[in-house]
Amino acid sequence: MQSRYRGDRERRAHIERKQQAVKMQRHYRGFAGRRKARDKFETDTAAALNLQRVHRGGVARQRVRTLQREAMLEEARRAEHAALLARSATRIQASYRGLSDRESRTELRCRPVQHVETS
Repeated sequence: MQSRYRGDRERRAHIERKQQAVKMQRHYRGFAGRRKARDKFETDTAAALNLQRVHRGGVARQRVRTLQREAMLEEARRAEHAALLARSATRIQASYRGLSDRESRTELRCRPVQHVETS
């Protein structure tokens, strides 16, 4: 009878230890799973942020290149316009000088020649 009691007591103790071990394993697996999920979330978040950063940087650099190209084209247009204005001013001055020179020569041709007597 005593051995039966000790056997029964040991069986119950064994079952309780087994249940405690299962409970401890369950808690640890939950902890490990949450840690793994958190690490994966942090990794995925870091990867997404890195991808967004690279994309935004590329877009910004492309915008800067576009603005620089537009500025260069505008500067070239202004330089070309300034050169056109300079050529136009030169042409006007040349026309005026030519007209004025022709008028002065016409005056010289139409003026009667005066003879100067030398003694």
